[in-house]
Amino acid sequence: MKLEHDQSLSSPLNLVHDGSDSEIRLTRIECIAISSEATKLAACFSTSNHIALFDLITNQECDKFALKSNVTSKSAPTNHGSSVDGIIGKKSFQVRGICFSPGDGDRLAVGQTDCVIYVYRIGSNWGEKKTIVNKFNLASPVSGLYWLPQGLLYSSFDGRVKFIQTQSNKMFSVLSSNSICVSLAFYQDLVVAGFYSDSSSLSSAASSRVRNNLSSSTPNGSAGSGKLIGPVVGARQTIEWGSNLNEATCSPSGTIVIFSSKENLIVFEMETNSRTWRMKMTVKLSGSFLITGLCWSLDGTRLFTSYLNGGIDQFRCRYRSKLYGARFEVNYIGNRQLAINDLEQKSISSFTSNSDILDVRIIKQAFAVVWTANTLIMGSLTDPKARSEIEWHGLTTSGVRFSFDYENVVLISAVGELFLVELGQDKILGSVRTDFVSPHLLSIRIMERKRPTKVFAYLLDVKTISVVDLTTGLQICTWSHNERIDWIELNETGNKLIYRDKALKLILLNILNQEFSILLNICGFVQWVPGSDVIVAQSKDRIYVWYDFSKPVVFPVQGGEMNEAIEIERENGRTLIKMTNPGTDIQLDEVLLEFDTAIDDGDLERAESFLESLENNSTNTLDTTPMWLLLGNIALKQLNLSVGERAFAALGDVAKVSFIKACQQDSSMIALLDHDWSRFESGDFDQVLSIYLRTYNWERAIAFAQKHSRTDLVEKIQTDYYKWLIETGQTSIAAQILEKSGKIEESIAMYLKSGRMLQVTKLILNHYQKTNEGVVITDEMVRKVIDQLLKMESFEEAGDLYQLNGIEEFDSALAAYVKGCVFSKAIHLAKDKFPDEVVRLENQYGEYLLVEMNDPSTAVAHFIEAGKTDRALEAAIAARQFDRAAEIASILDHVPAFYGKRIADYYASKEDLESALDMYINSGCIRDAVQMLNTRGQYARAFKIAKKLMDQSEANEMYEYIAKGYENDGKFKEAEKIYLACGDADSAISMYKSNKMYDHMIRLVKQYHPQLLTETSIYLAKELEADRLYKQAETHYVSVGEWKQAARMYRDAEHWEDAYRVSRAHGGAVAAKQVAFHWSQTLANPSEAIKLLNRYGLSNQVLDYAIEINEYDFALALIIAGGPELRHKLVDVRVKYALWLETEGKYHEAESMFIEANKPKEAVLMYLHAYQFDEALRVAETSLNDDEEVIKDVLTAQARFMFDRDKQTFGIDSANFTTTLSKVESLLLRAGRIEIAVRLYKDVGLWNEAGRICEQYAPHLIEQLKREMIAEASGSSDLYYSKHQTSSVDAVSQRPQSMENSSVNVEQAPPQVDLNQALKVAEQNDDKDSIIRYTILLATQLLKDRLTLESLKILQKHDSVFILPDSKKLLSRIAVILLSELEDFTWSGMGESANSRIEIYSTLRDCFLQLMNINPNLNNIEHDLFEKYLLITHYLSLKTILETIIAESKGDNPSNLRELHLKITVSLLRYTDVIRADKAFFEAGSAARDSRRLDMGFVFLNHFLDLLDAIDEHDYNVDHSDFVGTDIPYEVPLPSKSYYAEHEVEEIKSWILQTSMDTDLSQSLPIDPLREGDIYEASLINSDGSRCLPCLATGYPVIRHKAIEFKSGKYAANKEDWNKLLMLAKITENVHLRQVLHFIGRLCGNNTIVKFSFQ
Repeated sequence: MKLEHDQSLSSPLNLVHDGSDSEIRLTRIECIAISSEATKLAACFSTSNHIALFDLITNQECDKFALKSNVTSKSAPTNHGSSVDGIIGKKSFQVRGICFSPGDGDRLAVGQTDCVIYVYRIGSNWGEKKTIVNKFNLASPVSGLYWLPQGLLYSSFDGRVKFIQTQSNKMFSVLSSNSICVSLAFYQDLVVAGFYSDSSSLSSAASSRVRNNLSSSTPNGSAGSGKLIGPVVGARQTIEWGSNLNEATCSPSGTIVIFSSKENLIVFEMETNSRTWRMKMTVKLSGSFLITGLCWSLDGTRLFTSYLNGGIDQFRCRYRSKLYGARFEVNYIGNRQLAINDLEQKSISSFTSNSDILDVRIIKQAFAVVWTANTLIMGSLTDPKARSEIEWHGLTTSGVRFSFDYENVVLISAVGELFLVELGQDKILGSVRTDFVSPHLLSIRIMERKRPTKVFAYLLDVKTISVVDLTTGLQICTWSHNERIDWIELNETGNKLIYRDKALKLILLNILNQEFSILLNICGFVQWVPGSDVIVAQSKDRIYVWYDFSKPVVFPVQGGEMNEAIEIERENGRTLIKMTNPGTDIQLDEVLLEFDTAIDDGDLERAESFLESLENNSTNTLDTTPMWLLLGNIALKQLNLSVGERAFAALGDVAKVSFIKACQQDSSMIALLDHDWSRFESGDFDQVLSIYLRTYNWERAIAFAQKHSRTDLVEKIQTDYYKWLIETGQTSIAAQILEKSGKIEESIAMYLKSGRMLQVTKLILNHYQKTNEGVVITDEMVRKVIDQLLKMESFEEAGDLYQLNGIEEFDSALAAYVKGCVFSKAIHLAKDKFPDEVVRLENQYGEYLLVEMNDPSTAVAHFIEAGKTDRALEAAIAARQFDRAAEIASILDHVPAFYGKRIADYYASKEDLESALDMYINSGCIRDAVQMLNTRGQYARAFKIAKKLMDQSEANEMYEYIAKGYENDGKFKEAEKIYLACGDADSAISMYKSNKMYDHMIRLVKQYHPQLLTETSIYLAKELEADRLYKQAETHYVSVGEWKQAARMYRDAEHWEDAYRVSRAHGGAVAAKQVAFHWSQTLANPSEAIKLLNRYGLSNQVLDYAIEINEYDFALALIIAGGPELRHKLVDVRVKYALWLETEGKYHEAESMFIEANKPKEAVLMYLHAYQFDEALRVAETSLNDDEEVIKDVLTAQARFMFDRDKQTFGIDSANFTTTLSKVESLLLRAGRIEIAVRLYKDVGLWNEAGRICEQYAPHLIEQLKREMIAEASGSSDLYYSKHQTSSVDAVSQRPQSMENSSVNVEQAPPQVDLNQALKVAEQNDDKDSIIRYTILLATQLLKDRLTLESLKILQKHDSVFILPDSKKLLSRIAVILLSELEDFTWSGMGESANSRIEIYSTLRDCFLQLMNINPNLNNIEHDLFEKYLLITHYLSLKTILETIIAESKGDNPSNLRELHLKITVSLLRYTDVIRADKAFFEAGSAARDSRRLDMGFVFLNHFLDLLDAIDEHDYNVDHSDFVGTDIPYEVPLPSKSYYAEHEVEEIKSWILQTSMDTDLSQSLPIDPLREGDIYEASLINSDGSRCLPCLATGYPVIRHKAIEFKSGKYAANKEDWNKLLMLAKITENVHLRQVLHFIGRLCGNNTIVKFSFQ
């Protein structure tokens, strides 16, 4: 550790004399203390016993106050038995310890030697009045003091260590000794104290464990004289020092201890491995005289020292430090503590551990993660309470990711496992295994809304949600979905969850009962409203708010769907949905949000707070009275009196407020609210009785008095009760009391007085003729009562009295019963006295029950008794007794439709469909029967019934109506089934289309209109694209293979990452490269483009593509921005750019690019090719000053051009040409090319001019010129002589010079000449002219004799014959015969073996090559024809060689060999206008089938069969539709008979038939994915009409970015196929294959190409 002096808080004072004597006046600082938040420092000055307070933010003294002495303290004995009476005075005490209160630091404890500890309140602001808030009188002076979170720990001179609980002011001993306690330390629950046995040595250090809930505190060391006892953390260690030690302090981590000895600081540090203390350094503080105080801040970054001279210094402590970015500085204080200094916010955060700190990471500028040897510390930089330290021993430290996205939880992702740690808790809350750690796919709810819930939701896989209770570790719910889930969130109480899938469908899941409901089909923004269970979601141009999950409240969005919700804001009693467009925010109903949520949660205080906020809000217009009333009632039910009082006070209900206050004062009255009478009556007797009487609760008062045997009070209360009833007019109750007491007559009189005739009737019936009881009720009295009852229309009671024995008027009784509708008694009486009236009474009773009493169930039986079956049916249905109604209906001849429908509806509700169907049909309710079956999904059966029993138009109309109804109700599945049952799939498709349910629409189109699937999918994709639903549009594009449209869509929308993803996934590397190219072009500058391309690893590919499409400016910008990695391509790109500019005719720009590429010679050549000789000369002179040869070449080229041009234009005899010769001569002389000038004069026959030039400029050429002139003259005479010769052997009529322009007439050969013999004689005489002559004649003759191969051999042997024009026709005829393989062709005894074919094809190939080399000036038609024959023979030769290798390998064929053979065989199909078509298609199809390319094999072999049919039928109009857009010829010559045997053809037909049954097999030609458009992979023709070069190894089109160019613009090969061919030649060592490679070298004019090309 390093100590760096920072600054002085208090300047030291000089030690001076006071002038009066020799004593020195000291300014000693007795002790110092620092607050826990390190913002305040207190220092006690001994001279005046005052405390100075320093602000550690400004490092200035801001306040001070004087200390009070304990003037009332009694003297206390010391350990020496002396008295301290003379010491304790007002100013004579010493301060032995000061300390701040934990936490806020607004109190300061001062321990004094006058046997007292004062606690001062110093306040949180400077300048506040300092007051003593607590005082603890002690028995002995204080020697040490600590303030722990639970109280004060101090030591005293009497050898005791005690603990004071500040809340209760209780004190108890911790340690005791007979010696003075001079030092005190505390660590966690361990107290260490040092004691003196005499004045010079420290004899012992005692320790004790404190178990009174003491929390950990800063560990300290013990200091004495001559010995050090280290902090008691591990084993005790004693160190001999040799001088007095006066102060000690320990770092907050406990690994560093600093002692003071006079002017020295001694630093000890604990070694981690050995757990021993080692001295690290000594710091001398000169001039301090004596260090009197040491104090270390809790963050460990600052150490404060005080001195005898009154000085206070601040030191910076650091072990090592490093910068973390530009904002944070990490300081290590020892190996177990670090401090993070926020340089921007100017704050310090400290982290301490019991293990060695290894590393630290700062996340989101607000959180830190600290690795130690055994643990992991994480948490907030600003809030120390939001930190956790968990065990992490043995777990991985690499690849660990931390997420602080949640307020009180940190997520740790490591090796596929997710750990959850609740901040502030030093343990792992839970762990799960998941690979989905995105914040959108996780949701955590911990202790929210006062709920003790800790719930975590996460994804098990892309379609499965798991919900875990973190408290118990049990899995609450596992929920699977049928789509990929892309967002989840729990509500705050953890019992509901909303999630959204990839299709943007929003679902609500009830976790407890695992029920779900679909809220929206398309959802963008969605969120729970904070503090409630309300959901807010946006779907296009609508905002949906679910206060109640059964139905949402819908708000239209101003501005349409482009105005998107971004967040939900709750403040000032308002909840707003914030939108992107200003002024369009949507306010939610605060009552439904806040008040209802609080009531549902049972949080009455929250509801009260909300209502008060509404009362205080001046803008509120909401009536709060119902809410206050509801809150008050609920509060009273829950006995929450404070909330209830506030609620009824708001309502102005003074009575209830008074009662609640009384309940608050008298707890027994609370029982009245809860109707707990027993608890209420357990109170004071007089008070309870008084309350009963005061509230007129007479019966409970009487029962209460009887319960306590107070008979003296019972009679009085009963008497008062009776009087009170009479006074209040409650005579009926008074009559009941008389009746209970047996006073019948008085009771009857009282009932009559009160008009209670019913009670009188009951009393008469009960006591009539009971004379033995002394009760006499006369008939007169009865008749009087009857009259009163009839007047009161109490007919039932009158009828009862009519039947009394003394009256017996039964007819009157029956009439009274009927009149009073008491039919049960009337029927009973009639059965006994009037039987004929029973049926009538039963019918009346039934009608009364059905109509008047609405009791149809009882009426059914009475109607049946009365014989009214129809009315019984009606009553049974009205009573919903449908089974009984069905029984009744079964006996009816006809069931009314209305009643039949009701019965059938009942059966349908019970799912008894057959019974319901029978009832519907029997009652004529056909439409209802059909509707029932439809609702049960039996659409086909319902439609059958409708067609059978209903009119067709009516049935169709009904079904259309039903389907439309389902559609309007959102029941699309049901509507679809109805449409399909009616055979109207188009309506179902239209329904899904109008409701934008495109998945279902595509499903139906695929099923019923597969031919429209592609068109429909593209249409839907474009619709979704217009709606900016790009992901869904992509799905439809890709489903029909239109991925290019999807990529184009994303490009147009500038969603480049998606465009790249689609192109990469479906178009491969080439398409991805093209998208990356266009993406990079949209960026602001090339640097950003390079960053993008490097991220995807496409820098080189995009650069090549830019060159390929001639975007050279962009390519150069990429190279310059790309740095060294691309700089090597700069020259090459500039050269290609220049060449392209040249082809575009932009010569000056091309010149500049050539110069920049340091290729001036190419610029010169460019101008020469353009015949701009002046420009070429200018470039040569300016850019190639040192290369005279180039200048000479330019002049020479200009001279040749002028010579050839004017020779052709004017002729050699014209005067103009003479002038030209002078200019040409001048240019050549300037170039120093004399011999060229001589040659030009010789070529035009101007020998004299040639001689003149030689004489003037080149005398050394004169002799050679003379010899050439002689030879010229001799040649002319030989020519003349040869024209007159008669020898048949020398019958050549032309000289060699003119042979090129001659035409040989074969008929001129004399018939008697033996051409073979003549050719031999010419060969023996080395007569070249005769050899040519007789070779052409002999080859022609052999061809006429059908000896084609011999004719070819003669031509190959004497290839100089190809200079003659007739040789071209002759060789073409031979090629047609050999390649078409017509039926009159014979192999002339050479056999049809593979080697023979190789030899023939190779010979023909070499002949064409020689022909083209000898005749470089062929016209375009001849050149294209001969090059075509050349390639055909080359491919046939290579194909036959590969077939021999395949045959020799006996089945062990490398895949490369099969692939090369297949490609060559397929490529030959483009030449079927030359080679035999049926054979070519058979071989191509067979090769494709053998290579498992069944799609190509099917097409080729199927066409082969078409060709056979055309041959057999002599109809040459063969279907060519499979090859439209390819380079395979439309019209081909066909032979007169098939090449193949019947059994081979039958085998092909069988295979074609079998393969055509495979629906998974594509029956079309494969498409090349690397080219634009649907181009057949082997076709040389591109979609734009341009042609690719054929690969010399396979015949397939050459891909430019994968090509090896052998001869620019003419011959090339695909690198991969070329390397395969080279490797095959190397492995097999086949002679013929090597000959092919050498032929390619000769063809391209470069034999060095025959090597491997893997670079």
